[in-house]
Amino acid sequence: MNYVLHSIFIVVLLGLIIYDCVIFTNSVENFGKEYDLQDGAVGGILAAVGTALPETIVPIVAVLGAFFMGTSVSLGEDVALGAVLGSPFLLSTFALFVTGFSVLVCSWLNKRDCKMCSNPIILVRDLRFFAVSYTVAVLSAFVNIKSIKYCISVFLVLYYFWYVRRTLKKDFGEDCSKLEIEPLIFFEIFKKFFPYKKILICLQIAFSLVLLVFLAYFFVEEIKFFANVLNIHPMVMSLLLAPIATELPECFNSAIWITSSKDSLSISNITGALVFQSCIPAAIGISLTPWQFNTPAFLSVVLVYSSLLMVYVNSIKNNGVLNYRILLASGGFYLIYIIYVLKMLI
Repeated sequence: MNYVLHSIFIVVLLGLIIYDCVIFTNSVENFGKEYDLQDGAVGGILAAVGTALPETIVPIVAVLGAFFMGTSVSLGEDVALGAVLGSPFLLSTFALFVTGFSVLVCSWLNKRDCKMCSNPIILVRDLRFFAVSYTVAVLSAFVNIKSIKYCISVFLVLYYFWYVRRTLKKDFGEDCSKLEIEPLIFFEIFKKFFPYKKILICLQIAFSLVLLVFLAYFFVEEIKFFANVLNIHPMVMSLLLAPIATELPECFNSAIWITSSKDSLSISNITGALVFQSCIPAAIGISLTPWQFNTPAFLSVVLVYSSLLMVYVNSIKNNGVLNYRILLASGGFYLIYIIYVLKMLI
């Protein structure tokens, strides 16, 4: 009976996370329209950073929480390492699969074309930024001098701020003020009592982010409960399962934008989150953990490179027009890792 209640709770949390993603994307789109921001800035920075907060908090809580609560610090470090590596792994495999699947379903329902016309400048730029930061983070696993690792962490943080500056400075095309968007949810509810739209936009963003952090936390705790029952290694469990909760916002934000043919927002939300994950959370992981990879960790790294290389080649070849089949194929790399983990358990 206890397992049934935990299963029901997970389903409820999943539904709440999905609805919270709708609230968040609605507020981000209205923010971009209100302040005339480019779609690359909205999808790649605002949405990507905002929805990345839960998985950024997980490694910090895992290590510092274990330290202050007097529990196993090494266990906390394993969870933190898995959370940091798991986020770009899930984004480059499962999240891209969800995006491609959304395109396929919407085309079947005649709601959009099956071609994804994303902005090639945004996509290629983000993937190149990610390639540099992710490679630096991976190579730092071979460094045994702590002071050098701290320097690498500082570099990754500064590198991300450079990425933000470049994104805000460049004109990448479509302006969010020209997009057709749904009215702000909070404004529709509170306009009779509080008609200040810009303030309501900020309040809706803050509300959705705070709710997102709490929901993701409880979802991860439920995943840990079942992982403990199944006796899965904490690092593997964290790498494979924890990001499912923390990366759901990116997955569903992209799916939501796909349904309304906002392809640049959808893809830049994922690629922008990839850049963020390879910089800020990676810097945290390098600083707070031994940052040494075992075989499962290295396999996840190889699969990340393989999936994104496939997407990058397709984008360059077709000038930004992505084939949804390529995105669906990215899910195959996630399946490979699942098969690998299952073999470990047998």
